[in-house]
This record gives sequence, structure tokens and C-alpha cells, in this order.
Amino acid sequence: MPRRYWILTLLTVAYFVNYLDRGAISVAIPFIGRDLSLDHTQMGLAMSAFFLGFVLLELPAGWLADRIGCRVLVPAGILWWSVFSFLTGTVGSLGSLLAVRVAFGLGEGIYPPTSLKALSLWMPRRERARANGIMLAATNLGLAVSVLLGAGIIYLWGWRALFYLIALPGAAVAWLLYRYYRDPVPCGEKRTGSLGQLVRLPAVWVWSVAWLAMFIAFWGLSSWLPTYLLQGRHFPLAVMGVVGSVPYVLGVVGMLLGGYLSDRLRRRAVTIVPALGLGAVAIGLGYLLPGFWPALLGFGLGNLCISMVPSAFYSLPMDSLPPEQVGAALGLVNSVGMLSGLVAPTLIGYTIDRTGGFGGGFLIIVGSLVLSAVLVLAVRERRLIWPAAREAFGPASGWPSLPADWPRLAPCRGGLPCDGALEH
Repeated sequence: MPRRYWILTLLTVAYFVNYLDRGAISVAIPFIGRDLSLDHTQMGLAMSAFFLGFVLLELPAGWLADRIGCRVLVPAGILWWSVFSFLTGTVGSLGSLLAVRVAFGLGEGIYPPTSLKALSLWMPRRERARANGIMLAATNLGLAVSVLLGAGIIYLWGWRALFYLIALPGAAVAWLLYRYYRDPVPCGEKRTGSLGQLVRLPAVWVWSVAWLAMFIAFWGLSSWLPTYLLQGRHFPLAVMGVVGSVPYVLGVVGMLLGGYLSDRLRRRAVTIVPALGLGAVAIGLGYLLPGFWPALLGFGLGNLCISMVPSAFYSLPMDSLPPEQVGAALGLVNSVGMLSGLVAPTLIGYTIDRTGGFGGGFLIIVGSLVLSAVLVLAVRERRLIWPAAREAFGPASGWPSLPADWPRLAPCRGGLPCDGALEH
């Protein structure tokens, strides 16, 4: 098997552990809230605290990956978050919980831009969306296992034991990546324009805002679905574990399907927009229709559709920017998107406290998906990509000419390049 597939396997396992540790708080928060006497707003704040650390370090991590490579950064981030995952089980107050979760987020913030940078270095352009889909499928698998495993561990030993146990795999994965991962080419030897030039590209901000809206829905659902099933639907803990994990199992299918369709259709928005719209409809029906099966199918199909988006979406910067700018661009886009984690859990928790029900929270989730689809649909034919960036800033700006093997862009309406409509 080619070495790049072994690298993809290691990165995928690490993403699984990343989301296994990240998803544990959503399962444990009703029990943490009970033991620490937290209301829904404080519970939402505890889940949001992770994203403060995440956002603070993600952009610097992407910038560093472009300059020093991924060999040290990737395992360092994994080891850091594993330590603070363990320490989450030791907290005794809201203050200590917030502090530990912010520190946990700092470690997890290193991984997405550095792993995606590593993927862009190892995978040829024709395989990137599918490779993204495979790697990102582990995120949903990690969340699914965290719900099932978390419910069982909490039932047997309590919520503190959950954080002690799930911290252990991270150390092993960090060692494996440090031992076996190498960047295929040296990083940091070429410069292709500054971060200031990157943030002047309208496409980067379009991607960022659309990503923000989509992730408000994703993290709102991921954070509050277990609590909603326990308190809103009054499902037993075992039933919550099943219904809460099925959306993420189907999300694995969505990640793989999204990557396949995106590479096959060669136009990223054709995958992204319908998936967001169908996801909004499915989640809305899952909330509105009573009973076990509507909840299972609605939330399951909704997350399957949402999960089709990232593999196509992450391919946009990979396809469109110089390789030496990919880490910084992904770090910027993901940092803005992850601001959703600061907003969504707390906002939905506050809405639950103010209204006495979960309806307002689900309205926020569905509305955010619709907004993201509208943004992608409205601007997809007008984004600036690498050739336009060089034309806008001029040859002296540091943006290079296209390499000889760069795919030609099929023109869309008005002669503008489409989003990923590549002629191979």
C-alpha cells in the first residue's frame, strides 16, 4: 500500500480520538450540571469554553504548520488535549471546569489545520476530497462512540471515570504519529504572500462565514442533543445512548459520500448546498414529530446530510490556494467557523432557560443551515482563487504563477471560474 495511505490511516485514527475526547462533555454535561448545581446557561457556557481555547490556537497552528511542518505539531497537540481531558474528571466547580475546558481546547485547536495541511502535502489533488471524507468520517465515528461508550461508563462508574478513561488512547496515538509521520517535502522554504494578503481575498471570508453558520448548527445539535433526549423527550439513558449515537454513525456515511460526490462531480457547491438544505428539513422534522422513530430518523438523516459538507468544503482552499498558504487559510476559515462553538451551546442554553423549552434552540439550528446554504449558493461563482489573487495583487506581491500541472478552470457564467469545476 502506498505510504500516503498509511499516513491517511494515522491521521484518521487521530481524528477519531480527537472527537471521542471532544464529544464526551455533551454526554456528561447533564450529570456534571447536577453534581455542580449548574443551570442550562452555565452548562452551555461549560461546553462553549472549549472553543475559546480552540479558536485562539487554531490560526497560529496553521501558520506554524506552513513554516515548520507537521511532524512535531500534530503529536504535541494530541498529547496536550489528552492531559486536559483527564483533568476534566477532577473538577469541582464551574470555575475549574471552565479553566480546564479552555486548556483542553488549546490542544485540540492544533490538530485540524495541521492534519489538513499534512493531508494536502501527501495526497494528490484528484484524491483530496475523498481523503478528506475518509479522515473526517472519523469525527462522526468518534462522536458516536463517545455517546455509546459515555452512557455505559457513566451508568457503571460515573462521569468522572469517563474522562479518565478516554484520555488514555491519545498518548498512544501521539507516540505513533511522532514515530512514523514525516512531511514529504520540507516546509517553510517558499513564501507565496503574507497572511495580510490572504485575509484580503473575499473568498476566504465567504468560506469563513458560511462555515460559521454551518457549525452553529452542528455544534448546537452535538452539544444539546443528549440533554434534549433526556429532558425534552424523557428517553431513558440507554435509549438516549442509541438515539444520540445513530446520527454520528450515519454521519460517517455522509462524510464518505460527500467526498466521493465532490470529487466525482468536480463542483464542490453542487454537493454542499443540497446537503445543507436537506439537513435542515430532516432536523426540523425530527424535532416536530413525536416518538422514537421520527427522532432517530430525523436527527440521523439530518447529521448524515450535514456531514456531507466538510469533505467538499475543506477541498476549496486546497484546490484554490498555493500549497504554502493552505495551512494558514484552513486555520483562518476553521477559526472563524469554530467561533460557533463559543456562540451555539451558550445561546441555545440561554434560550432553553428563557423559554422553558427546546424549540427556540432547534430554530437556531435549522436557520443556521439555511443561511449557510444561501451564502454558498449566492457567492460560489464569484470567489477569488489563486489566479485571481495573483492578478489582484500583481506578480511582485509574492503570489506565484500557476504551476505547469495546475488543472485548468472551466468557466462559469460571465467567464468567472467555478468552485472546483476543474478540467483534468
